[in-house]
Amino acid sequence: MTITDRVSQIIQNMIATADELYYQQVRIEEAFTLLESFDAWPDLPEIQSEDYINLKLKLAELLNVSIFIHKTSPQRVLAVLADLPDDHPDVLNMRGLAHYYDQLGTENADFSIAIENFLQALKLHQGEDNARGRVKTLFHIGLVHQFSRRPDEARDHFQQAYELTKEHSFPFEQSFAVRHLGFLADNPELTRQYLEESLQLREQLNCNVYLPFSHQSLAQVYLKVGDYDAAEQHLKKGQAIAQKYNIARAVYFIDMTLGDLYVAKQEYDSATDAFTRMKQGASDFGHEEVAALAEQRLKELAERG
Repeated sequence: MTITDRVSQIIQNMIATADELYYQQVRIEEAFTLLESFDAWPDLPEIQSEDYINLKLKLAELLNVSIFIHKTSPQRVLAVLADLPDDHPDVLNMRGLAHYYDQLGTENADFSIAIENFLQALKLHQGEDNARGRVKTLFHIGLVHQFSRRPDEARDHFQQAYELTKEHSFPFEQSFAVRHLGFLADNPELTRQYLEESLQLREQLNCNVYLPFSHQSLAQVYLKVGDYDAAEQHLKKGQAIAQKYNIARAVYFIDMTLGDLYVAKQEYDSATDAFTRMKQGASDFGHEEVAALAEQRLKELAERG
């Protein structure tokens, strides 16, 4: 094996290890530190450009998903991508996702830069053999449509992504596509089926970073149809995982649904405790919109007397 081959193998191992650290063990900063340690490497001529791009793309991917879970700055993602080629579809995809997250949840969100990057990436994917890249881009375009209140367009892109994931056996990406198809389903039973499929895929992958959110989403469905026992079981499972791995965002969202469950069961003291925890957790995280929602829930409970 040549030095070039060994260097390539080391970089591939770094990428795989970062994936495990982030998604399975939820050791977020350690995953970042491992990939960022590459910057301290000497400028070896044996480092292939493809390996360099793949490592930087993996760091950008993990930073992007961390925007949602741990409030990482989108600018940190864009800095990682700054020296990568502008005509690379995966670079365009990750850049678009950073712009998407930068606008998500803002008043008068403008996804124009995000969608421009996604569409350019999708066009480039058409001429290459990269099914996984195409799946990710289709999914991200679906996200823009979903949060721009265009459910039909969103559903179409999620469905295309979902079918490709099944065709090519991409269970990780499949868990996202089917989850969002569930959010857009026409009835609670279909939503439940989609969300159950997503949860099962994530459990099979031991994807602990997302499992609390999967359990919470299913709990909301069961709560809606009046199956309080099933809702509570999912909330307790999600809560245990979120607390074990200190996934703060998941903890306060689960407290929100727990509070709603206790209100439905007329257990108002328990509901007050859950919404109080929700408010504190969201405030500590800096999620003021959710903290305000918790305050509103508490006010409604107080008015009940």
